Amino acid sequence: MSHIPASERPRFTLARLWRMGVEAVAAMENDYRRNRAADHLIDNSKIRIFAVGVFFALLFTALAYRAVRLALFNHPAQTEVETNQMLAARADLVDREGRLLAIDVPRFDLYLDSREVWDLAEVRNGLLRALPGLSRERLQQALAAGRREVVLSGLTKDERDRVHDLGFPAVSFEETPRRFYPLGADMAHLVGFADSGGRGRAGVERSLDGQIHEAARGAGPLALSVDLRVQAALVEELRRA
Repeated sequence: MSHIPASERPRFTLARLWRMGVEAVAAMENDYRRNRAADHLIDNSKIRIFAVGVFFALLFTALAYRAVRLALFNHPAQTEVETNQMLAARADLVDREGRLLAIDVPRFDLYLDSREVWDLAEVRNGLLRALPGLSRERLQQALAAGRREVVLSGLTKDERDRVHDLGFPAVSFEETPRRFYPLGADMAHLVGFADSGGRGRAGVERSLDGQIHEAARGAGPLALSVDLRVQAALVEELRRA
């Protein structure tokens, strides 16, 4: 289910509920004056009780509506994100002795919804302090966008935790694992690489793409027949030649 833009959602806001409450109280006071003038104090008490009951009924209806809307619209979006993460996940690659060749490293994209920002200066200053590498211009664009936008990609867990601790409701995260190769260029000709969407593009990452995804579902690391010690010796000999 796609995420419904805020502009297309029913706008049953607290401000509207407050206006309705004020109107009910005003009507109650008018009835009170009329009943007082007519010396109908019992009728006045009934009116007060009825008005208070209507006000709280409206309040609980609004809260129930908000809870149902969040359950219907927000949860599927989160489920879609989790499904995409599962499809992109790749198993670790190791040599025949269990030495690591490739691994998924958790990274996070930082999102900002400017519609949820209450204090622009507080959010701007807080994010810039927590993330010194964040572009001030990019942040300003996101604050003025009027929608949810990605502000920075590739955050580490520590960086995510620093931002999370700020407690800004406008800020959210989506996990986007990145593929890391401990040996770098030394094994690139054999291992190859995978793109940010979790698709193998070269080498073993491409030729065994399906098996790597399958192993990520719980089968554990995928062992190759190569031996890092032999490969390291060959690389060293080539460098000396």
